[in-house]
Amino acid sequence: MKKLSVVVISVILSIAGAALVPAVSAQIWEPNAKITYSYEPLSTIEKVTGGGCKIPSPMNPDEQVTFGFVAQYKDGETEPSGNLQFNDHATGMKVHSESIDTLIGSGNNAIFTGTAKVNGKSRYNFTVYVEDNGEPGKDNDTFAISINLGEGFEYHANGTLGGGNIQIHNSSVETPTTNLPIVFDASESYDPDGTIVAYRWDFDGDGIWDIEENVVTITHSYPESGYYTVILEVEDDAGVTNVTTITITVCGCGEGKGEGISGNVTWNGEHTFEGLESKKIIGDPLIITATAHEIKNNVNASINVTIELYVDGFLLNWATETLGPYEQKDIPVSAT
Repeated sequence: MKKLSVVVISVILSIAGAALVPAVSAQIWEPNAKITYSYEPLSTIEKVTGGGCKIPSPMNPDEQVTFGFVAQYKDGETEPSGNLQFNDHATGMKVHSESIDTLIGSGNNAIFTGTAKVNGKSRYNFTVYVEDNGEPGKDNDTFAISINLGEGFEYHANGTLGGGNIQIHNSSVETPTTNLPIVFDASESYDPDGTIVAYRWDFDGDGIWDIEENVVTITHSYPESGYYTVILEVEDDAGVTNVTTITITVCGCGEGKGEGISGNVTWNGEHTFEGLESKKIIGDPLIITATAHEIKNNVNASINVTIELYVDGFLLNWATETLGPYEQKDIPVSAT
């Protein structure tokens, strides 16, 4: 029998001018989103103490007034407390506080108000304004007091300490507070194989983008305390997106503690004076009333605003008013 043999021939086909290229699966990387934030901690008045002498009496410059006081917010309390003692040695007037009702301030100045006994009689309203201008207090710190004695008469005494010292104690709140500007920063976000072309911000986690522009760094503030979820979405030049979130705590620390005038209050500068046009005999008292018009509170919270009246750089008097949420009003201040 004839044996049958099988031969297998391997044939490789090629097309002139073309090469067979193996298929490659391309990988697309998504961008990386990251949020950081920063803020300037709020400084609040915690305590004001002082004592001094050798301030001339307004009734007789050859005599002096003396004083001592403590006004403070005790731990965990939103209402101030303390005491004030004040003596005018020209008139024999003695003032002893019955209550400390408000305490506000910023930096090196503070204002506190309350009620007091004057020569043993109760319920006279007083306001004290102080400045802590460094050490020593003598010849640097200033003290001013205004007492409503009734029947249209206001007692005022003020000057630089000829002896003594005033200390203003501030504290910083290390958590973002209401109405405090917070800087949100997405600059650490990146795309490993391209460029980020869009940043979208949602500051309260409600699912609605507050900002949908190419904004890397932005400032935002919160009018109310609470927990807020901040969402950042980034998109690269290939249309791929990535989302990250952070949660921040906004506290009402200092709510009830005055912070004085801030960027939350606007004023167009309009003001008027009354009393300058009246003719007076030299030596007679002249009552001047200045009014700052259309002072507006721009936030959803009450704010204390203090208006000061200066003549030739000398502080004559001041007035403190509370503006409710978004309230606008005219605030007058009078001096003799």
